[in-house]
Amino acid sequence: MPKLEWLEQDKHTTLVRKDCINGFVGSIAPDGRNRVVDWVNQHKLEAVLVVGICTDICVMDFVLTFLSARNHDLMPSLRTSWSMRAAARPTICRAPRPRSWACRRPPPTPRT
Repeated sequence: MPKLEWLEQDKHTTLVRKDCINGFVGSIAPDGRNRVVDWVNQHKLEAVLVVGICTDICVMDFVLTFLSARNHDLMPSLRTSWSMRAAARPTICRAPRPRSWACRRPPPTPRT
C-alpha cells in the first residue's frame, strides 16, 4: 500500500511479516517466541491501538488473540483498562502491504 510505505523507513516502526490472517499467530517465530509479545514487553507499552483494512477478519482476529495473551499476563505492562489510554498515546499497528503488519511507537513526549 503506497500511502503506508513510509512506515518501512520510520525509526519508531517495527515491521513484522505475517504468514496467516491472524497477525498475532503469524508473529510466532520458529523458536516459539512471539514477536508481538516481545515488542510490547521490550517497549513496556501500556496501550496499543490496532487499525487495519479488514476489521472484521484480520484486525478482529489479532485483537481477540492479543487480548487473550494480555489476560494471561504475557504482556504485563499493558493496563487492564488499556482502551481508555489508547487515544492518548497510541501505538498504531497496520498493514503497509499484504501479509505484513507494522507497529509505530510515538516518540517520547518532552516533559515540561
